[in-house]
Amino acid sequence: MKRFNHRQTGRRGYTLIELITALLAASVLIAGLSSTIFIAVKASDTSLTPAAAAIKGNIAVTNLLADIEFAESFGEVSANSITFSVPDRDGDSISETIRYSWSGTPGGSLTRQYNGGTVAKVVHDVYAFQHNLVSPFPNLLSNADMEAGTTDWEAIPDATMLGETTVVHSGTSSLYCYRNTANDESGVRQDVKAQIVNGTQYKIGAWLTKWSASSPYGVKVQLHVVSSGGGDQVFSSDVFNIDKLDFKWVTGTVTPTWSGSLLSAYWEVCGVSSIQELYVDDALMRINPPTDQNANISLQVGSDPGSWIESGVLLRNSPL
Repeated sequence: MKRFNHRQTGRRGYTLIELITALLAASVLIAGLSSTIFIAVKASDTSLTPAAAAIKGNIAVTNLLADIEFAESFGEVSANSITFSVPDRDGDSISETIRYSWSGTPGGSLTRQYNGGTVAKVVHDVYAFQHNLVSPFPNLLSNADMEAGTTDWEAIPDATMLGETTVVHSGTSSLYCYRNTANDESGVRQDVKAQIVNGTQYKIGAWLTKWSASSPYGVKVQLHVVSSGGGDQVFSSDVFNIDKLDFKWVTGTVTPTWSGSLLSAYWEVCGVSSIQELYVDDALMRINPPTDQNANISLQVGSDPGSWIESGVLLRNSPL
């Protein structure tokens, strides 16, 4: 029979207390290393490498162009800020207003404001923001919003004009006019002889409504010129039908031409079939812009020129 000798090797296992102590020490060490790594990563700001900055810039430019593509009109247009209106987005039949702005200070944020609400950051650490937009052609009419009452306005012949503060499209004032006899037309006008240029295309318009629900309803806006060579000429919009106390935008594009000396020129709005009365507000006459309008936007996020992004879009509504 074989005999086995059991001899101690001199080694023993760890006690439970020793294992727990070791695990606690390791946990403290790992936590310290994790904190060090986290701080180092934050300090290195790897989120703004040129590639990452270019991606952020591209997203910001894409979103801006998606807004501006459908702009109906522009308000503020400066080196660092753009304000424009877009068609109704929330079903209330009122256009929305959007404003993009950058302080001009390298490292600042590009911001977006919607309908005058909270200013939201689109992207931070902006070092450059550029665009090719220019201020829209100005409105050539004086007191176009009628906020100064009847100043610079007069009734067309055989009509009477008054200032109005109850029925308005915007602001606190409009114009009210009515015909003097049953065979006359209602309307208002403004002298634009000093503003008008032969052969130039103009966009003209006004917001109109009437008090009475009975017919007639037809109205138009026009440029009425008299010249020594061409005599009496009228360049008018299409005829629009307006409703009782519901303002409607009546507009058209016209190109007045004449020969000889220009004797008189008026922007006019009037009825077409002896309309009884009109309310007129927020009138327009400006040089008609080209139909093919583009918005080009450039943006640099971060200090590295390699993050420069540039893109553009066709403005669908030719708002400039």
